[in-house]
Amino acid sequence: MKQVRHQQHYDQLLAEQDLTWALEWFEKQIQKHHQAIKCWPHERDTFTRLIALNEQAKQRMMNEHKAIIERVAMRQLEG
Repeated sequence: MKQVRHQQHYDQLLAEQDLTWALEWFEKQIQKHHQAIKCWPHERDTFTRLIALNEQAKQRMMNEHKAIIERVAMRQLEG
């Protein structure tokens, strides 16, 4: 029971977090990789892969945050 309450509290804290800084960080990384393609076109495949990985990580982070927010909202509705 204690572990469940701890997880609920942790979820509540995560749900309240503003992810703007993280989203901006991912965008900056993606922009840097696009710029790197212009500087080193022979490494296009590498930077394209890094862009895709950053986009996937950003999307995963947003999906996980949304799921946590939904979980917290459901708990609040349940009482």
